[in-house]
Amino acid sequence: MYTTRPLVMATLAVALVLSAVTSLASAGVEPVAAASAAARKPTPLQVKAREMFARIISFKSIAPGNETPQLVDYLAGELRAAGFEEKDMLRGRLAETAYLVVRYRGRPLAGTAPLKPVLLLSHLDVVPALKEHWKRDPFRLDEVNGFFYGRGTLDVKPGVTSLVMLFLRLKQENFVPTRDLVMVLSGDEETTGATTSKLLEEHRDWVDAEYALNTDAGGGTLDREGRARSYNIQTAEKTYASYKLSAYNPGGHSSQPRADNAIYELADALKAVQAYQFPVQWSATTLGFFKATGAITDGPLGAAMRNFAANPGDSNSAAELAKHSVYIGATRTTCIATMLRAGHAENALPQQATATVNCRIFPGVTPQAIRDTLQKVVGERIEVETIDNPRYSDASPLRQDLVDAVTAAVHARHPGIPIIPVQESGATDGLFYRAAGIPTYGISETFIRNEDQFAHGLDERIPARSFYEGLEHWYRIVQTLYAPPKSTASTLWIDCGRLIDGVSNNVREQQRLQIENERIVSVRTMAASGANTKNIPQAAAYLDLSAHTCMPGLIDLHTHLTDIPENTVDFRIYPRRSPEDHLRIARPNAAATLQAGFTTVRDVGGYVGGLDRELRDEINAGRIQGPRMQVAIGYLTISGGGGDMLLPGFPRVEARTPLARLRRGVAKGPGQFAARALNFLDDGADVLKIIASGAVLSPGGVPGSPEMTTEEISAVARQAHARGKRLAAHAHGARSVKEAIRAGADTIEHASLIDEEGLLLARAKNVALAMDVYNGDYIDTEGRRQGWPAEFLQKNIDTTEAQRRAFTRAVQLGVPIVFATDAGVYPHGLNARQFRIMVERGMTPMQAIQSATGTAARYMGWDDRVGALLPGRYGDLVAVRNDPLRDISALERIDVVVKGGAVLKSDTVVDGDALVKTPTTTRSGT
Repeated sequence: MYTTRPLVMATLAVALVLSAVTSLASAGVEPVAAASAAARKPTPLQVKAREMFARIISFKSIAPGNETPQLVDYLAGELRAAGFEEKDMLRGRLAETAYLVVRYRGRPLAGTAPLKPVLLLSHLDVVPALKEHWKRDPFRLDEVNGFFYGRGTLDVKPGVTSLVMLFLRLKQENFVPTRDLVMVLSGDEETTGATTSKLLEEHRDWVDAEYALNTDAGGGTLDREGRARSYNIQTAEKTYASYKLSAYNPGGHSSQPRADNAIYELADALKAVQAYQFPVQWSATTLGFFKATGAITDGPLGAAMRNFAANPGDSNSAAELAKHSVYIGATRTTCIATMLRAGHAENALPQQATATVNCRIFPGVTPQAIRDTLQKVVGERIEVETIDNPRYSDASPLRQDLVDAVTAAVHARHPGIPIIPVQESGATDGLFYRAAGIPTYGISETFIRNEDQFAHGLDERIPARSFYEGLEHWYRIVQTLYAPPKSTASTLWIDCGRLIDGVSNNVREQQRLQIENERIVSVRTMAASGANTKNIPQAAAYLDLSAHTCMPGLIDLHTHLTDIPENTVDFRIYPRRSPEDHLRIARPNAAATLQAGFTTVRDVGGYVGGLDRELRDEINAGRIQGPRMQVAIGYLTISGGGGDMLLPGFPRVEARTPLARLRRGVAKGPGQFAARALNFLDDGADVLKIIASGAVLSPGGVPGSPEMTTEEISAVARQAHARGKRLAAHAHGARSVKEAIRAGADTIEHASLIDEEGLLLARAKNVALAMDVYNGDYIDTEGRRQGWPAEFLQKNIDTTEAQRRAFTRAVQLGVPIVFATDAGVYPHGLNARQFRIMVERGMTPMQAIQSATGTAARYMGWDDRVGALLPGRYGDLVAVRNDPLRDISALERIDVVVKGGAVLKSDTVVDGDALVKTPTTTRSGT
C-alpha cells in the first residue's frame, strides 16, 4: 500500500524540518524530463536494472491468479546465479502468494561483538489492473517521455528492483558488511499481510533484527517543474482500524412507531462520535513538525504551531490546530463514520442499524483502547465490535546514524533539500515489524511530483531518472552504514584517460596514479607503468577511470557549512536553535559538499562561534563525511557590523544558543581586535576573517561603507601572520578593499565594488580576489521566493552585476582569483555552478579549474597537501566523463570523488562490476 507521498503529506512536508535539515534547493535541481533522464548513456548496471524491472513488472503478482510465486522463482534464480547459496534464501508459499527472504552475510569488526541484522523491506504484490481500462498493457514496462509506465512502477516494484540489484552489486564487489543484511520481499502487503505475519510468527530467526529499512514509505517530492523539494523519512504509521456500531430492536409495523427505534439510536450514537474529540497526543516527530512549520507560518495557525511545539499541553493551541483538517491527525486519534446500513423493509420498523466507523489511531495506542472509548461514547445500548484484527505500533525513534546516511545519499542526488520525518496514515509492512518490536524507517528511493501520483490507479508511472538514481540511493546508504572502516594504509591505483594536474596547463592522457597511506606516490603514463592491470599488486584496490577526465579534488575558499539559505528569512532562528541543532544541520552540508567534488574548503566563519571548528574536528576524527576544512571560528567585526548577530528586542530567555556565542568576535579599536584575533587562534582557527565593510545580507549594512579602520585590520593581520595563518577580508566597497590590501589581507572576499586602482593594487601585492559571482542569481530568485528581507534583495541587485563586471576586468588584468562561492547563501552541494559564470565572464575553463585547485591551495597555504595531482599531495581526486575544458558545466555532475585514497562516490560501472575492485588475474589488460 503506497502511502509515501499523498497530497496531504506533501503539504505537511513543506516544513517538518529535522535537525538534519539543510537549505531548500527548489531552484537548484534539474527538472525531471526526458532529456535529463537520458542525458548520458546508461551504464551496464542501469541496463541490467531496467531489464530486471521490466521482468518484475511483467509478473501479474495480484490475487486472484497470483503470479507472485513465479516472481519469487525468477528473483531467486537471479540471486543464485550471482552466488547466493540456498541456505541463505528462504522461500515460502501461502495460499496463492509467496515470499522471499535473502540473507547477505556480514562479519563483525575484529574485537567487537556481532551486531543484530538489519532488514531491507519491500513487497512483490500489486493491486489489480484491468487492461481494458489502461491506455497500455499494465503488465508491460513502457518508457514514454521520461517515465516508466506499468502496474507497480511506483508501488513498489522499483524498491524490489533496487534491493535485488543492490545485493547483486554488493556480491560482485565481494562487499562484506559489518552485520548481516536481510532482504524481505513479502507477497500480500496490499491485502492481508499474512506473509509478513507468518515470517514474524514462524521464522523469527530469519527476520529478527535491530531495525528495518522500508522501500514502501518515505521518499522525495518534486515540484511542478520537476525540481526536488523535500525528502521524507517515515518513522511512524497511524493504525488503521474500523469498528462496527450496531443498534438492535424487536422491530414491528411502521404504522405503530416506538421510541426505541434502532436507526434513531444509531444516529444518536454517531452524533456522539462526531462530537467526541480524542485526547491530544504528540511524539518527537510531530513536535518537530510543528516547531519547524510554525517558524514559517503566519497568523493564529503559526502561533498555535509554535506554542504547541513548545508546550503540547496548551489546550488553546491544540484547539486551533483541530480546526484544520490537514493538521488534526497529527495531534490525536480520529474516528469518522464511513458506512451505514439499516432496516429490512420500508413499511417495517428497523430491527438492526449498523455503521462503520473508521479510525486512524495515534501510534502507541491499542485498537482495544479505542474500542473501549467508543463504547463509552455511544453508551451500552450500542454494540461496538472491532472489524478484523488491526495491528498497532509505537513510533520508531530516529537514529542519527541513519539520518546522516540518508541525508548524504539524498543530497548526493539533490543537494540541500530538507530531510523530514513524517508520521503517515498507514499502512505498510512496517506496521507489523514495529508491532513486533523492530523499529522501522521508510526511506524510499523514489522522487515524484504530486500530479504524477497514480499508485493503485490508471497509468501508474515513475520518472525514469528517479528509478535509475534509486539504485545509487540504496547503495550509498548501505556503504555508509555497514561498510567496514577503510584502512588508512591501503593502496589505490587509478587509471585516468585524461588528467588535469591543477597547476599546469597541460592535459596528459593515459595516466596511472598510485596512492598509499592517503598520499599520491606516483603519477606516470600507463605505458611507463606496464600498461596492464596485472602489474598492480593483488592487495591493492583499482579504479578504472580510463573513460574519464581526472582532476584534483576541488577547493572552495569561501563557504559557510553551518548556514543554510532559509536562515536568512529571519535571523532570530540562530538563537532559537541550540548549538547541537546547528551542528546537526551542518553535518549534511559537509557531506553534500564532499559529494559534489569539493574535497577541501575554507569555512570563513558563522554566526555561532566555534561551530565550524567542531564540524572540522568531527570530519578529521572520521565520525562524519566531509571535506578537509580550514575554519575561521567566527567573524571579527564591529558592534552592529556585518558579522554581528545583534538582535534588538530578542528575549534572552528564548535563546537556546547564548547570545554571547553569537557575538564573540565583536570588537572596537586595534587592541580589542588583536585580542579577539588571538582568542580565535588559540581556539583553533586556521584562518581569520574580518568584516571590513558593510554586508549585503546584514540589516542596515551598506556594502560600500567601511566598518573597520586600517589600524584595526592591521592589528588582526599581524596576529594572523605571526602564527603563520592567512587573513580573509570581507570587503565589498572600493575603499575598504584597498585599505584591507594595504593592511595585510591575503584574500579579499566579494570585492563587489572594487575599482581599477584596487584591481591594480591587488595584482601588485599578489592578493587574491575571492569573488562569489554565482549566488546573486540564487538570492534574486529563491531569496525572493522564500521572503528574504527586501533590503537584502535590493543590495544584491546593487552589487551582483557590478561584481561580475569587476571580475571580468580582474581576469583581463591578470589579478589572482580563487574559487569562492559563499555556499550557505545557496544550498550546499551546488558549488560548481559558479564555474559556468566564471567562464562566461572571461576565464578560460582551465583558469577556472586552476582557481579551484592549485591557485586555491596556494592562497590557503596548503599547496603542500592539496590542489594538485602530484606526488606527496593527498590522494584527493574527482573525475567526470565529459570534457570540462569543452563544457565547464560538466563539473556540476561529478562522477567520482576520492579523498585521501578512499573512494567516496563512484556511480559508474565497468563490465557490470563496480569501479573499485581488487585486481585479479582474470581482468583484461588496459
